[in-house]
Amino acid sequence: MVFTLKEMEEATSMFSDKNLIGKGGFGRVYRGVL
Repeated sequence: MVFTLKEMEEATSMFSDKNLIGKGGFGRVYRGVL
Protein backbone atom coordinates (compact mmCIF):
# COMPACT_ATOMS: atom_id res chain seq x y z
CA MET A 1 0.00 0.00 0.00
CA VAL A 2 1.35 3.43 -0.94
CA PHE A 3 0.16 6.76 0.50
CA THR A 4 0.66 10.23 -0.93
CA LEU A 5 2.17 13.03 1.13
CA LYS A 6 -1.22 14.75 1.16
CA GLU A 7 -2.88 11.62 2.59
CA MET A 8 -0.18 11.36 5.26
CA GLU A 9 -0.58 15.04 6.18
CA GLU A 10 -4.34 14.59 6.52
CA ALA A 11 -3.96 11.41 8.58
CA THR A 12 -1.48 13.00 11.01
CA SER A 13 -3.02 16.50 11.22
CA MET A 14 -0.08 17.96 9.28
CA PHE A 15 2.43 15.91 11.32
CA SER A 16 1.23 17.58 14.51
CA ASP A 17 3.27 17.13 17.68
CA LYS A 18 0.11 15.78 19.34
CA ASN A 19 0.44 12.74 17.06
CA LEU A 20 4.17 12.26 17.66
CA ILE A 21 4.76 8.79 19.11
CA GLY A 22 8.53 8.86 19.27
CA LYS A 23 11.78 9.63 17.48
CA GLY A 24 15.01 7.83 16.90
CA GLY A 25 17.83 7.19 14.48
CA PHE A 26 15.54 6.89 11.46
CA GLY A 27 13.37 9.94 12.19
CA ARG A 28 10.06 10.66 13.88
CA VAL A 29 7.10 8.29 14.19
CA TYR A 30 3.58 9.69 14.04
CA ARG A 31 0.17 8.26 14.78
CA GLY A 32 -2.22 8.60 11.86
CA VAL A 33 -5.86 7.79 11.22
CA LEU A 34 -6.75 6.74 7.69
